[in-house]
Amino acid sequence: MNEPIGGISQVELLGLIESQITESTPVWIAGSLVENIGNESSDIDIYAVVDDLDTVEEYVTDGGSYKIQMHYYKNRRVDVEFWSQDSVSSLASKLSELKIERAESSFLDALSENEIDFLHRVFNCIVAQGVSTFNDLVGQFDSSKLNQYLFENKRIYIDDSFDDTVGMLNSNNITGAISRSIETLEFSLDLLLYSKGWTNPKSKHRFKIIESVYESDLDVREAYLDFWSVLHNLPVTKGEKKNHVSTVLSISEDIVEKAYRTGGLE
Repeated sequence: MNEPIGGISQVELLGLIESQITESTPVWIAGSLVENIGNESSDIDIYAVVDDLDTVEEYVTDGGSYKIQMHYYKNRRVDVEFWSQDSVSSLASKLSELKIERAESSFLDALSENEIDFLHRVFNCIVAQGVSTFNDLVGQFDSSKLNQYLFENKRIYIDDSFDDTVGMLNSNNITGAISRSIETLEFSLDLLLYSKGWTNPKSKHRFKIIESVYESDLDVREAYLDFWSVLHNLPVTKGEKKNHVSTVLSISEDIVEKAYRTGGLE
């Protein structure tokens, strides 16, 4: 337990919540710094599972199933998210029972942003204490089910934004079509990353993740270069703008096809 996070030792981080946990409380540290995609101003995220959320002191957010504290320590923000044992079990059941069918969209946004963050971070973290209890906790969750959910959820987003773009183009809303086509392309990049096992849901980290695998992953590298090629060649005339939208959508379709091949979903 010696690896510092953002220049702060794990012992110091545990000290921020020592009055609210026991030695057996599972505590893990997560977020962009742990995943090596953060920066000097990134905060630190700590998770702890306790028996009773009523024991949590001075929280800034009460999400029902969790409470969040905010600390500032050594010029860095530290968010501590407390979950109850019951809430963790409920989320495990929710993920397990989630029906993800390609022909339907009933599962769209079935998981909240906070739930997805929790699930992603339970698989991408540094365990600060309570390793045995943490291993029991993480064993309740199926990482492949999370990945499948993120992939299929994003697929629906792509379909919707693609259709929006075509509708805008056909109605001569060219500016709107350009904006929506770029969004479609960004969603396609997310889909490609999910097809390769990534589960970070934050769009702000999309390009840091891409850059981390740029040299080792040909699919990602080609998609990244295609993305920037259309941004560096912005159109001027109306005719050029229409062609630009068509090009962006074509690139998006190519990336989606790569994602399906990668995930064995053709």
